[in-house]
Amino acid sequence: MKTYTDKSTWYAYPEENERTAPRGKHATISVIKHRMGKLTAIDEYLDDCEQRFKVEYLKRLNGSSLSAWKNAMKELNAQLFPRGKNTILECLQFGGNREFWDSFEDEQSIRCYFAECYAYAENKVGFLKTDENIICAAIITEKVRRNLFVWYLPVTETWHTKVMSNERNESGTLLQLRDEFDEPLYRYHCEIDEPRLSSTEF
Repeated sequence: MKTYTDKSTWYAYPEENERTAPRGKHATISVIKHRMGKLTAIDEYLDDCEQRFKVEYLKRLNGSSLSAWKNAMKELNAQLFPRGKNTILECLQFGGNREFWDSFEDEQSIRCYFAECYAYAENKVGFLKTDENIICAAIITEKVRRNLFVWYLPVTETWHTKVMSNERNESGTLLQLRDEFDEPLYRYHCEIDEPRLSSTEF
């Protein structure tokens, strides 16, 4: 059984009389955000992993990350309103610690688990619960860890926009309209045929 000690993390070999406890197993899910001009890092990472590790695709990248992103935008007829440094692509990363992976019977069981993770991703981040906005899904098995990466466009059919008044502030910018309780007003949009790519609204 693997254990950890209450000593500093660099202390690798606990003595017999030290207090120890079993390490629990846990799975992890994290979100990675990518901006325009940074998508080449995905291509470089996948190329490097294909050279050094085992890579299995649940959905293979069609061309480069940028070309796949452009194709998905076109097919979805998604609208992007550039503002500052937009997040244009996100990634769900499914992983876990060694104890978690050791709890599986074999590689096939892990493969089934990742298939369930991909189905979960489709349901959670897929546009209208499909994989139309997912450009790539890859299981990467390294020597000491394994992860499923699901790259997707944060496209949503619903979003809100500010309702602007005719009044302006000192710098000449229009002010947002407010209700009788002085709360800012927003307009709700629902456009399946012209969804919006917006990480914030997503």
